[in-house]
Amino acid sequence: MSSLTMSEKNNPSTDKIREILFDAICKIQENGIMTLSDLYVSVGYDDLAFSVYDDDDGLLAQDNIDEWSILKDDPETMDEKIRETIKVALNDPIVKEKLESLDVIRPFSIVFVDEDFEQKEELLRLDDNIIVIEDDFLKNLDKELDDFLKNLLADV
Repeated sequence: MSSLTMSEKNNPSTDKIREILFDAICKIQENGIMTLSDLYVSVGYDDLAFSVYDDDDGLLAQDNIDEWSILKDDPETMDEKIRETIKVALNDPIVKEKLESLDVIRPFSIVFVDEDFEQKEELLRLDDNIIVIEDDFLKNLDKELDDFLKNLLADV
């Protein structure tokens, strides 16, 4: 496995994702799509294609990300690392600014889907002034509270 960290900001795959997102945003603006409430992103694991779809499942932008080929050596973590890279790209201030400039129905979400368009994870949500990047805090909160309570009761 390469020592390359997939979440690095200047990672070539992160740059490529940003470019694809910019292409999709430009297409939305050019077509004057105003009823957009969600964008869907997916990855073709065979050809390493990153795709962006509108909420009618219309393809907005797509390109291969060859840098992901190093992840094929570890298929168990491939999906997680790819999602992490997509989140880094979505967290880029320029990407956020371009997404905020769209005239969309809020709340607006970018959702990671599989090849059957089954929703796997909400990667980004824009809801007026609230931006949620990921919900790891809530996932870990339950465990942390359980651990705290266990330690507290152990002292009694």
